[in-house]
Amino acid sequence: MSVTKLGADLSSPSLFKLLRVTEKCRDALDFMEAQTLQCLLLIATNPGIRQSDLVEKTGLAPSTISRNIAMLSKVFKPGTPGLDFVRAFEDPSYRRTKLVELTPKGQRFVAELIKLMEG
Repeated sequence: MSVTKLGADLSSPSLFKLLRVTEKCRDALDFMEAQTLQCLLLIATNPGIRQSDLVEKTGLAPSTISRNIAMLSKVFKPGTPGLDFVRAFEDPSYRRTKLVELTPKGQRFVAELIKLMEG
């Protein structure tokens, strides 16, 4: 058994599960960064979250959040498809605010990640 200085067991099944999750993410998008996964998971756990709340929760710049949401959306940039895992839409009560939620495809993907962690 290999143990870190902080006493963490490096042969823990949790690490292997986490590795499978990261591999699944790389299968979806071969250049998926940790911040993109963080955004996806925050959106999954906070349906209808405001983009400004993602900025606050992650500490990332608003432009970085916008880029990650675009990558996770149906269209990343003109002529480049996104993953279609999330959709951004106007807040009906305050149209200047954008809300973000998972699409059905995004819900299926997150469910697969959960299965990998629980399996």
